[in-house]
Amino acid sequence: MEFSLDEFLERHPPADARTNLDSIFSDPGRTGTLMEMPCNLPDPIIDDLKRHLDRVDFNRYPVDGIADLRARTAAWLDLPDSHTVLFGVGASEIIDLVMQYLGAGARALTLDPDFFMYRLAARKYGIDLDTHPLAADFAIDPIGLGRHIAAFRPDLIVLSNPHNPTSTWFRPEVIESILEQAPGLVLIDEVYAPFAPQPDACAALMGRYPNLIILRSFSKLGAAAIRFGFLAGQGDVLDGIGAWQTTFAVNSISAMIAGLIILHYDEIEKNVTRLTEARDSMIRELSGWRGVTVYPSGTNFIVVRLDGYDTRTIHERLVTEGVKAVLYAGDPALENCLRFSVDTPDSNSLAVEQFGLTLSC
Repeated sequence: MEFSLDEFLERHPPADARTNLDSIFSDPGRTGTLMEMPCNLPDPIIDDLKRHLDRVDFNRYPVDGIADLRARTAAWLDLPDSHTVLFGVGASEIIDLVMQYLGAGARALTLDPDFFMYRLAARKYGIDLDTHPLAADFAIDPIGLGRHIAAFRPDLIVLSNPHNPTSTWFRPEVIESILEQAPGLVLIDEVYAPFAPQPDACAALMGRYPNLIILRSFSKLGAAAIRFGFLAGQGDVLDGIGAWQTTFAVNSISAMIAGLIILHYDEIEKNVTRLTEARDSMIRELSGWRGVTVYPSGTNFIVVRLDGYDTRTIHERLVTEGVKAVLYAGDPALENCLRFSVDTPDSNSLAVEQFGLTLSC
């Protein structure tokens, strides 16, 4: 039988176009809105990187370097001896691995709203995903969530903290109440943790809760290009999750740069401090307008809600003036909300100035 390309493609249609994230994020309209660090890695890391490149055996698979980095990362996080880390190509691959590990028919619970990748990965692997709504101020109601957990009995509870897309930071006692009630794993996505009031609050809980797994990445710290993420958790749990991962998933160059970031993390923290100070200044300057709610932020972006304005038109005007802002659409909980990226001083000043001018029109 002769092969027909048209018939083959008809039998195997492409996945939903919305899952092609490369095409979504490469849209010119999203330039500057991916919440990246506005500056490159600090000079000491770049200088060290140049020296270390001469030592890379490009003809060898990344074996020894990954083992060394795993030990260094565990020590940096001060993990218990029973715990380890699993590396991946950014946080997204690790979310995918966790859902694949659970398998079709498993139950997962997340917040509404929360990071969209949880829904995509759950759908991909046939996970029964349920959602629990946040309060109007984007807080978690521990009692209501506890009832939901008791009724649904999820194999996995997954949530971002600091929270994406609302920028809310949930206090450690809220996370601990979830851990105490969860019948399965609890995945806390801490990609934005460096910008939070207590960046290591959840990591301190790992020795007491073997069901806690923490996801982090260096993408928001000036190293988005290396696509490096890691999952921290109890060793046996991570062995199960890692069994689904492709061989040599993380390359030697990314692993080397990740090690240098850990070695020079004090330099990273200087950049984080500058950014959080700029964020807090923007929050003060964006506040005070009638009908505008500026939410507290534990991330490198700011969420505002407009009441009594044509939010879509305001967003269009801001973007036209070069402001790095995103209009949240499609989720009732985020109705009339805009997200501002915290960026360079000039970009931040432009956002504040144009926001005021646009509201005054």
